[in-house]
Amino acid sequence: MSVTGEFQRYLRDCLALIETGASAGAGPWQSALREAAALGAEDLSAGAERVLADCAQLEATPPAFRSAPERERFSTLVDGLGEVCRAILGRR
Repeated sequence: MSVTGEFQRYLRDCLALIETGASAGAGPWQSALREAAALGAEDLSAGAERVLADCAQLEATPPAFRSAPERERFSTLVDGLGEVCRAILGRR
């Protein structure tokens, strides 16, 4: 899969998990991830920058998930998304 595809896949997976498993506090995450996806479709580097900035700002208030496995899965997805974003920007 291309870097663009990986970027969009991680965003879709994060949003899907929030939509199915988050019970509270998901609004800011949903908005940020949707906006990053739209921006990334136009300008991949700008989308990656946006993700990194938003995740840094939102990490203190993650969505509340109903179960520990969902929280862990979300954390894993966000970490993977960050890795892809840093790769896009050449910041490994």
